[in-house]
Amino acid sequence: MLPVGDVIPPRRAPAVTAAVLGVSLVVFLLQQWLGAAGSRHLQQTFGVVPARPAATAVLTSLALHASWMQLGLNAVMLWVFGATLEDRLGRVRFVALLAGSGAAAALLHVSLQRGDIAPLVGTTGVVAGVLGGYFTLFPRSRVLVFGFAPVRVRFDALEVPGVYLLAFWFVAHAAAGAFGVAWLVSGGLNVWAHVAMLAGGALATLLLGGRSSRTRYWTDE
Repeated sequence: MLPVGDVIPPRRAPAVTAAVLGVSLVVFLLQQWLGAAGSRHLQQTFGVVPARPAATAVLTSLALHASWMQLGLNAVMLWVFGATLEDRLGRVRFVALLAGSGAAAALLHVSLQRGDIAPLVGTTGVVAGVLGGYFTLFPRSRVLVFGFAPVRVRFDALEVPGVYLLAFWFVAHAAAGAFGVAWLVSGGLNVWAHVAMLAGGALATLLLGGRSSRTRYWTDE
């Protein structure tokens, strides 16, 4: 099944979310054009490398991804949940949440992997922060997925609890880390870092003025 959005549609265009996704896609296409060796060079040069941390890498690492799997999974989660969170917080506070989540992920990676030369790349830390914030504000929200409906014997849009998608995202990264293929999915962050980022995103959203609600649809308010 393919998630296409939540049931709390944004009331204005999610410009920040779309910009992040657009930049990620363009840069990843550039990585593919450069080939495996060129892509690895970009990741080592612009990713967050614990052995030689650089402040600018906190930003540049977000535009790079280790694989189609990492890019695709993060893009889906950011599109489904980021647009609504951006609308609720406003663009300025949403950018602050993204920047803070990215910086926190970089600091966690450097502190947990001291001296390592494996770079942290991708928006995984940012997505974790967004998910933490979203489910703090909308714990009862549901997600629209496009899939096969056996009752109607056709493909259709279905509603599932949003927390199911959160669980899938987390389990996918946890399994990748447990089986030693974290590079394919998480781009460097380990399981505990994901937990910390989810909690940090929830706290940051509250500090930025977000309020938890029982909303499932905008019409509930």
